[in-house]
Amino acid sequence: MKLKEIPNLLHADSNGKIFDDPDLHMSGRSGFDAVALDTDDFIALPEGSDLLELPGRKPIGFDKKTGVLTVIDKEIAVATQMAPAHTQLYLSSYVKEKKMLLPFRLLHIQLLDGLMENIMCRQFALMQTSGN
Repeated sequence: MKLKEIPNLLHADSNGKIFDDPDLHMSGRSGFDAVALDTDDFIALPEGSDLLELPGRKPIGFDKKTGVLTVIDKEIAVATQMAPAHTQLYLSSYVKEKKMLLPFRLLHIQLLDGLMENIMCRQFALMQTSGN
């Protein structure tokens, strides 16, 4: 199946409804870069593949008029999980929301600090009881 043009960018809202954006072309991700795709890069979605939301990630597409890479701030990126026996050349391109990472980092630091404090208190108590 040869496409005549690059498909529209797909994205989801907070209720899980998936939309296509008529103003943006899909982009792909190769390594860390969002790249423009060619019509030869597409195949029909194979049976057994899934379309998934990527919470905490904003979709990226190319503006059809200007060719400028554009991030949709208020929507959620989507991706496909290809069925086995099919090769996926590009991944879904997105930008991670930074606000989601900070609480997890802080939690990790707080847990680590609490663990270290707990270990140090136990060692001190053992030293006190053993007479060292």
